[in-house]
Amino acid sequence: MSSSKNQRHQLLVKQQFQFNYIVVALVTVLVTVNLVIIGTLLALGGTAKIGFTPMHGAAIGVVELVLVGVMSWLGLKKSHTIAGPVMVLERNMGWVQNGDLAFTMTLRKTDHFQESATAFNAMLGELRDRIGKAQEEVGRLKEAAQGSAELQPIIQRLDENLSYFKIDSEQEATKDAGTNADA
Repeated sequence: MSSSKNQRHQLLVKQQFQFNYIVVALVTVLVTVNLVIIGTLLALGGTAKIGFTPMHGAAIGVVELVLVGVMSWLGLKKSHTIAGPVMVLERNMGWVQNGDLAFTMTLRKTDHFQESATAFNAMLGELRDRIGKAQEEVGRLKEAAQGSAELQPIIQRLDENLSYFKIDSEQEATKDAGTNADA
């Protein structure tokens, strides 16, 4: 499989997670900003003593709105570096479930879970190697069991079960060509 299948084209890939992430970030920022403002006003002796007017209050409101916008954007971008890899992992697990082992999990350099992707790829490599070896053994069994009516159905089922897995890019290219021809 080409690595282009792992590219994400949407910023919102795990919407509930990303929404919760942004809400927590916004609440944290707004509470902190308001505590700083209230603490400053109390330390300076209150609003009347420092000449705090409604215009000052409006200016603080505008600054907080800008902060909400900036924090929302930054939170969305940051949450994408977490939610995106989770989406990629879920999609890749689906490919494995469907017998497709002819790919590697790739994440962007800025994504979290790089170690998990490395471990996932090591697991895929081990599965490909072991299934490949088992397929070779089935080939040897077929040759050794020529003429054995009892072993042939067993070997055939074993071969069919192992053939479910796609372990190399040549099998994948055949699958992709067939998929494109159907479209």
